[in-house]
Amino acid sequence: MAHRSVTILVLVASLLAALPASAFWAWMRGAALNEFTDSDREMLRAEARRVLDEEADGSRTDWTNPETGNGGSIKPLKTLTVAGQTCRQTAFRQVTASGLKGQAVYHLCQQNDGTWRFIAASSLKSDG
Repeated sequence: MAHRSVTILVLVASLLAALPASAFWAWMRGAALNEFTDSDREMLRAEARRVLDEEADGSRTDWTNPETGNGGSIKPLKTLTVAGQTCRQTAFRQVTASGLKGQAVYHLCQQNDGTWRFIAASSLKSDG
C-alpha cells in the first residue's frame, strides 16, 4: 500500500513539473481552493512570490483576504541550488471562511526572469 502511495505522489509531481506556472493554480484546486475567489488566488500568488523572494527557511507567513475571510500560510522549508537556480521546498496551507482546509508541500525554482516555477521533487539534485 505504501508503494502505491509513493507511485501516486511521483505521478502527481511529474504532472506538476509539466504544467506552466499559470496552469498550476487551476490544477491545485482542492476542497479549500474551490472556495477561493479570484482575489484570494491573486493574494496567494502575490504573497507566495514575496515569501519566496524574501523570507528565510522556517519562517511561516499567514495571510487573509479581509473581503472573503479566506487565507492560509506559506512556509519555505528548505532552499537549495539546482542547475544554478535557487529552489525552495515550500509548504502551502489554505483555510476558508467556512472552515475547509488544505495543505501540501511543493518545490519551486526561480527562473532567470525572477518568476518561480513549480517543479517535480524528483528533478531536484542539489549543486552542493
